[in-house]
Amino acid sequence: MPGSENLLLADDVLGGFERECGTTNLRMNQALARISQAGRSEKDARRVLERWLAPGGDDSEIVAPWYWLLGVAREAVAARELTLLARVCWFTFFFSEFYAPDMDRADFAEALLLPAPESVRQELAVLGVTHLPELDPGSVICVDATGSAVPAEMVLNACKLGLTKR
Repeated sequence: MPGSENLLLADDVLGGFERECGTTNLRMNQALARISQAGRSEKDARRVLERWLAPGGDDSEIVAPWYWLLGVAREAVAARELTLLARVCWFTFFFSEFYAPDMDRADFAEALLLPAPESVRQELAVLGVTHLPELDPGSVICVDATGSAVPAEMVLNACKLGLTKR
């Protein structure tokens, strides 16, 4: 079990998303909003949304959670919490590759989370490729609401794929 406040918070909010994954868009977006809130300095969702939707839109608070998750991943490596590293990598890959492309502006406004910046995705891929081979390839990283399990090998392969997308 992770030890620091950031690791504990990440474990909690990622677990919330994993439990909602495969349910409804509303429930998944609500879980995404909890991840977003955990990783941004402005906690008032309405203010974040207003800034983003204003002319010239300020999306800094909507992408901030990705930098927080990257910090969590680095801290997880230092603490040898490789399962948490894998969960951060998988969430980033899943959200950016599969979920976000189907979201519309209303979904983004509800979730208050945009796709991960490429620099974050690349660094997470490097961390994953470097450290995830230490996990048993068949170990379960997370299970969604449908009962589908994600093994460590799948996360490692996603990280490898992320490195080839440069």
